[in-house]
Order: sequence, then structure tokens, then C-alpha cells
Amino acid sequence: MDPYLETPAIAPAPDSGHVHAWRLHLSPPDATLPALHDLLSPEERVKAARFRFDHDRHRYIVAHAALRLVLAGYLHCKPADVLLQPGALGKPLLAGPGRVGSLSFNLSHSGDWGLLGVGQQEHIGVDIEQYRDIPDLQEVAATVLSEAELSVLHTRPAQERAACFLRLWTRKEAVVKATGAGIGTALDAIEIDPADPPLADVFTVTAGLPDLPPLFGRSFAWDADYFGAIVCENAPPQLAWYEYPAR
Repeated sequence: MDPYLETPAIAPAPDSGHVHAWRLHLSPPDATLPALHDLLSPEERVKAARFRFDHDRHRYIVAHAALRLVLAGYLHCKPADVLLQPGALGKPLLAGPGRVGSLSFNLSHSGDWGLLGVGQQEHIGVDIEQYRDIPDLQEVAATVLSEAELSVLHTRPAQERAACFLRLWTRKEAVVKATGAGIGTALDAIEIDPADPPLADVFTVTAGLPDLPPLFGRSFAWDADYFGAIVCENAPPQLAWYEYPAR
């Protein structure tokens, strides 16, 4: 069977202190795409059709089909029986009898890779970004980074600033996705300690998110080309890594 279409065999669901982190490879054989497309919900198919470029549409299809396949592995059901519904702020949640609140998850994708976080914490957020040059880096950074983070960015050699910014950016995006707040959140008001991230580190959200439990996260890098972060509540997540498709 095509490994992209297999429901992963998964160990027991993560306990409250752990998050399962899935690396999703988004480049299946072309012949596999129609079957992956069939796994999407009607709403997801509409969103997929809106992409202008084939490669963006294909990656969306694979990422969201992978989400359903992985969740089906945890729920011991068919991918078609994985029901999702928007939460109060639009963040997708599991739906269906006995499944609401059973697992939390969050999905991000960039380039040829996706990142899926699965756990039992209510607030889980992930972000992944492929390395790229950012011509208007200073202008973009000024709108999303705190003063402490801007100071860190400005101390970096010019050739390191894009990578530094993406490490900072993924942490902010993962925080916002954990809350479900989305567009309109003042990213520069979100304070993260430490402001200076090494390639892999633990961080804490110290300000900018009133009325929420403390949020903690981990940053990481893949092959120096992809930067990511995973955020959850109450304690820094202990990560167990998985691959889709299985290798």
C-alpha cells in the first residue's frame, strides 16, 4: 500500500506532559494526490481549489489529509470518520460523540514539510517556516518583534538576521496559534523569555496574553533550512517525534 495513504500505527496518546510532534513530508507521488484529496472535507476541498499555484494546492492537500490520517490513528477509526469543528475563535477541534476535548492538535506547513502537534493540553500551537531571504526584514521585524527581540536581531551579523528573525517569528506564530486568536493579535506585545533563541531552546511567554494560563514552548531547526516552534500550557512540552509517512 502507498505509505502516504496508511493510517499510522501510533503508540498510546500523549499524556498531559508530552506533545507528539509529527514531521509531515508533503511531496508524495503525483498518482497519490487524488486519493489524498478524497480524504478532505468538502470545506477543505473548496480551500484547496482556491490556491493559484499547483504546488501550494498540493501541499495543502497532503498536509490536511495527513492530519486526518494521523488523528484516525489515535482515535482508531477511519480518516473519513474524523470530524472537525471550529472552536470559539475558529481553531479546529475534534468533534463527535466522546471526542470533544479528547485530543488537541495544531498544524503548520511551509515548503516541502509540515508540522503537526498532538496532545491533551487545551492550548497547543505549532509553526514551521522554511528559510528564505526577507528583503524588507527591518520593516517586517518592527511590526512583530518586541523591543528586546529587535535588539537581539540588530546585534546579529547581516547574514544571520533572516534566520534569527524566523526563529523569533515561529515562536510568536506558535503562541498565537495556541490561543486561536489569529489575525489582530499584537505580536510585538507578546513577550517571550529568553528573547535570544539558540537553535534549540525552551521559552516562556511572559506578557501579551491576558486571561490565559502560562504558555511554554520549544524552538528547533531542521537541517538549518526549517525553523519551528511548539507551544503548550503549564510546562515546556516534552516532545516525542514521529514521521509521516512512516519510513
